[in-house]
Amino acid sequence: IAFCFPLHLTNILQTLDVIVFSHYKKFYSQILKYEFQYRRFGFTKKTFWLLLAEAQLKVFMEAIIKSTFTYTCILPLN
Repeated sequence: IAFCFPLHLTNILQTLDVIVFSHYKKFYSQILKYEFQYRRFGFTKKTFWLLLAEAQLKVFMEAIIKSTFTYTCILPLN
């Protein structure tokens, strides 16, 4: 679904992107460090997707997303 935003709004919305994905990067890095330090497996395409999914479960939670909106002072209508 395409949305039309008012002019000069993308710089405000970019903060949402930066905050959420900085958490995503942090959690993915932590997962990789743990896996390589303790499990010592070969890194394959399958393990890449499994670890990526694990990071997504930790980051894309309702609490993190809501706090990001609060931080940027953008409050959803519902």
